[in-house]
Amino acid sequence: MELLRLMSMALVLVIHANTAYQPWPIDQTDVQAVPVHCFLRFLIESLCIVCVNAFVLLSGWFGIKFSLRRLLSFIFQVLFFSLILSFLPNHQGKRLIIDIVTLNQYWFVRAYIILFIISPALNLLAEHAPKKVFQYVLVAFFVMQTVFSYISNSSWFDDGFSPLPFIGLYLLSRYIRIYQPKFATFKKQVDLAVYLGVTVLLATLSVVLFKWFGTGGRMFNYTNPLVILSSVSFLLFFTNIKMKDNRVINWIAASSVGAYLLHMNPCFFQSYYIHTLQSFSRWDSSILICIAALVFMIAVFFAGVLLDKIRGLLWNGILNVSKNAKRV
Repeated sequence: MELLRLMSMALVLVIHANTAYQPWPIDQTDVQAVPVHCFLRFLIESLCIVCVNAFVLLSGWFGIKFSLRRLLSFIFQVLFFSLILSFLPNHQGKRLIIDIVTLNQYWFVRAYIILFIISPALNLLAEHAPKKVFQYVLVAFFVMQTVFSYISNSSWFDDGFSPLPFIGLYLLSRYIRIYQPKFATFKKQVDLAVYLGVTVLLATLSVVLFKWFGTGGRMFNYTNPLVILSSVSFLLFFTNIKMKDNRVINWIAASSVGAYLLHMNPCFFQSYYIHTLQSFSRWDSSILICIAALVFMIAVFFAGVLLDKIRGLLWNGILNVSKNAKRV
């Protein structure tokens, strides 16, 4: 499951890299002119769109164990990256003090903190409500989310960029873990087939809808039922992988959020991450562009992990100082 955490964060880097190259966003003219290229771009988007949902589902799978110390640790983690990156030599660093203090640089962080705070209540529902009540809540929630968010585009759900969809995903994962419904007991090959099948379906539908109707039909919305199905299948595939505990994977995964906090920081994202990826597009070879982009994303990923390890040492130092002060 730590491998799933690692993969979720890695896919975030890939999905944002996909937007760095033209044409993006893709429109009807692009699809009609270069349908194969557009299909491949949509395919990458489809493969990676599970990233955020899968991370939230993973939290629900284990269940968030709320404590003030953990909350403060997470907030310190975000503040550490925000403060360090605000010193990068670009124009954005000068205006980010308020954004840093209010955690306004990362939409995911704000949404996840809300989920973290209310997780004790969600855990009570999941663990103590009758099964039928739990089922009713889930069905009602996802039906209403589909109607209000995916179909009518309500700002409450913000296409999945808000705490509300996180609540539904968290509860869905808790239900799967506690009750092991039939769809969660298939072999990993079935789970992988569903994930890949939905991936191809999303890409195909996007091309067809753009070509004939001039719109993608909001296929890559986090609240799209197909995206949720793909995300659940992605989660279940990893739950069925049998492998020995791997120290390297655990060590990397423990700080994989650092990759997100690094590359998505407004002081780094456009000026360094996107700019560097776009600079590769001047080359003539598509293969070299892909290799360079992959190597660069891996470098950014591990830079975020290593930076987070430094943050961890600093946080542990603060805790030790605090403990010693209390003893005195």
